[in-house]
Amino acid sequence: MGTCSCWAHSNRWRGTSRTFVPQLQLYRDRMNGKPKESDWKRFRDMVSDLRERYLKEKNHELVGILTSPDKTPTEQFWDTLERMENEKRILQDCLDRHSRSNMFMSMILMLRYGMLKEEDLEGFSEELQDELTSFIE
Repeated sequence: MGTCSCWAHSNRWRGTSRTFVPQLQLYRDRMNGKPKESDWKRFRDMVSDLRERYLKEKNHELVGILTSPDKTPTEQFWDTLERMENEKRILQDCLDRHSRSNMFMSMILMLRYGMLKEEDLEGFSEELQDELTSFIE
């Protein structure tokens, strides 16, 4: 059997809580594999706004790197490129598996990367809010 390539076993998750995968399975078991319809609709409708808000913040940071007086134009270019590649990976982690069955995982990733803020959780079911906050504490 080959090596697993899922997000839970990827290098990006090394060093995170070893209870993460079992906690995710417990959540899925309690939710019968998928979130409430109302939570899914709310999440689905807000993803593009979350992405745009996140990218607005990151673009502002990139402008700061590009205009930094402490760096040469070459350093500005390469530092910006490196940062953009990192942000690309974050966007892929958060948005590429955008589906109802992956909603919980996407929300955890968005919270960890700052794309989704705690105040954005208002309006979701209390059960989902409790589960999400237990992962970020």
